[in-house]
Amino acid sequence: MADVDPDLGDWLATSPEVDWEPALDEVTDRIRAAAESIAASHAVTGEFAASIHTDVDHGSPSHRDRLVYSDHPAAAAIEWGHVAEDGRRVPGLHVFARAADSVT
Repeated sequence: MADVDPDLGDWLATSPEVDWEPALDEVTDRIRAAAESIAASHAVTGEFAASIHTDVDHGSPSHRDRLVYSDHPAAAAIEWGHVAEDGRRVPGLHVFARAADSVT
């Protein structure tokens, strides 16, 4: 059986010899497009779908995480659900989880 260097993952993630940027950008764009599509199928106004964006988090010089997010004021309630004024539970749409699952 072959031995795998336990530091291989760290090397791949941080090596200047491996350019992950194009692949990460592509997957991020696919997740955003899927999230916009899912959100648009559940809304009349399109406000939530229009609030979905991507960004790059430059938190570390060795890596840049990709973000797909919504800046809609009700984003959390739409994603995870909420309790309506009449007391009934409104289930979340899980837009971002479904979008990520659809492209992986």
